[in-house]
Amino acid sequence: MIDLSDGLAGDLGHILAASGAGAVVELSRLPCGEGADVVGVAEMLKLAVTGGDDYELCFTAAAAERDRIAALAAAADCGMTLIGKVVAGSGITWLDENGDAVAMAPESYHHF
Repeated sequence: MIDLSDGLAGDLGHILAASGAGAVVELSRLPCGEGADVVGVAEMLKLAVTGGDDYELCFTAAAAERDRIAALAAAADCGMTLIGKVVAGSGITWLDENGDAVAMAPESYHHF
């Protein structure tokens, strides 16, 4: 588990590097706040992937634990969003709403 203070791409990348794994993330599942109508969907997704200070947590868990974790989140009145899966390999594959791989900048927030 990691906080997304430096953006999903960078912080999920830390989990994957430490685990020796890759991930597939469905961009349409990302919980983006309001604003897509102002900045556009593409820019909103870029901000969701690379922006900092998201005040969210990212974690991985075995698929077999999905229902138990969802029940715990519901009991704690804590929202949770499944955005993808961990896979063999390395790096992050970003999928659009059609399930096609798309390029996303692998950058994350830089403090200085």
